[in-house]
Amino acid sequence: MQMEVDPGNGASAALHAPPRRYPQSTYSQIQPVTKPASAASDCPYTDTSLPNPLPMAPAGTPCRAKLFLVATPTIPDEQALTDVFCRFASLIDIKLIPGTSYGYIRYGMKESAEAACMVLNNRRIQGNEIKLSQQEENNESKRPRNSFETTTTQW
Repeated sequence: MQMEVDPGNGASAALHAPPRRYPQSTYSQIQPVTKPASAASDCPYTDTSLPNPLPMAPAGTPCRAKLFLVATPTIPDEQALTDVFCRFASLIDIKLIPGTSYGYIRYGMKESAEAACMVLNNRRIQGNEIKLSQQEENNESKRPRNSFETTTTQW
């Protein structure tokens, strides 16, 4: 650090230091780690190393990002999916489409959805391969749907 004296009156001093540089912590730096079968897993449903579980988002949290889930050959049970996906902050809920192997995972933070997608895409949960795609949740851009009651047709 260097100290300079103000040349105007010589009485005031100003400290000049180079700006601090902090490492940028982004979710894009997260890399999934597959554990060997003999290692103790922090999540019993997958062999992928995951962060510790976090609480679900409070009721009424607006959805900022949505993941579309496809599982093959079948979809894991909802409890397993909740345990896996709640390890990324602000999980709102998981909606499974009955009779299919599809579902939606909603998050209150876009960064959480990105991290979950990056870590869990093409991984296995309960022995089922998981494919994830991210869809932004933006209620303003949704197209209004017409109902049959509001449409009148003259025959």
